[in-house]
Amino acid sequence: MTSWQDKIVVFYVKEPGPTAQAGIALKDPRPQERDGVLFLSGSVPVHPSDWASGLEAGVRWSEVIHYVVFNSQREYDERITEAPPAWDSGRNRPPS
Repeated sequence: MTSWQDKIVVFYVKEPGPTAQAGIALKDPRPQERDGVLFLSGSVPVHPSDWASGLEAGVRWSEVIHYVVFNSQREYDERITEAPPAWDSGRNRPPS
């Protein structure tokens, strides 16, 4: 599996709930097996308005249908600020 060390990856899953429709962003995701199931585990990127900022999180690899790789926290912040996707509604933009 590709190394995503020092990167932020946004994962899109097959049947996202309301909180995962905009994707699930993880910093430094790495494969981790839990009870025989492969997850990609990392931390939620730092953002002052995200209650989960900095916490460990994971995505079940078998549920991933698409992902986008950002080379750094700075690139992630800039792209979200400059051109947030239409589905974002502004909630994932860093503060100005």
